[in-house]
Amino acid sequence: MTTFSEWQQMPQTKAFVESLKQTIEQTKLEAVQSNGRLSLEQIAIATIERNASVSVLEQTIEMITSKEDV
Repeated sequence: MTTFSEWQQMPQTKAFVESLKQTIEQTKLEAVQSNGRLSLEQIAIATIERNASVSVLEQTIEMITSKEDV
């Protein structure tokens, strides 16, 4: 059975973490781009949703890359 630390070092795991980081950056970028077709309320809701998504992804990365063996 693969230990957590071994799993963390697998190329697939590292690629997954990099993909999550790219998704976070893209989500942050989308959050700051203005869209003239949206109302202020729609922009606020979209920003809250994106911030929540980023938070979940950052927590996922933290769990994946933590040093603790589960």
